[in-house]
Amino acid sequence: MMHLIIGEQQKRALEGSEPDALIEQGFKDGFKPNGLPHDPWIVDGILICPGAVNDRSATSHDCGFVAFDEHWCWEHPDIVLDDVRYIDGPKRRQRSVSLIPVFEGLEFDLVVSRASAGQHKMRSATAFRVVDSCLEVVRNRTPKKTSGLRH
Repeated sequence: MMHLIIGEQQKRALEGSEPDALIEQGFKDGFKPNGLPHDPWIVDGILICPGAVNDRSATSHDCGFVAFDEHWCWEHPDIVLDDVRYIDGPKRRQRSVSLIPVFEGLEFDLVVSRASAGQHKMRSATAFRVVDSCLEVVRNRTPKKTSGLRH
């Protein structure tokens, strides 16, 4: 029964959306001045997920993307549309916007990381849940700072 309800919520979201307009809105409003993504948001039952990769050097970058359990947003099985654009400049800057139909209780994270020498380290993660067709922040996580222990 739950699968039927989720399916109907997603069908209604798709019927009422203009995916191309939502993609353009995502590119217009989805990024902070530093190039990393703002929190995702919902329009007419569609989750707008901005994502970004900003090179810091040839071997490091900052990035932020929405993750669902075992899928990144662009891998989500129900994805409506995903658009990736590259910004011209001396360093690579990639922007993307993914559209996902939402249903009540959907949970996901916005993960912001820094990569250096091939290793990604989480800088922050914000967990969201869809409640009454709105996003609710469930929790914020940042890596714990560790200081040198003396024995």
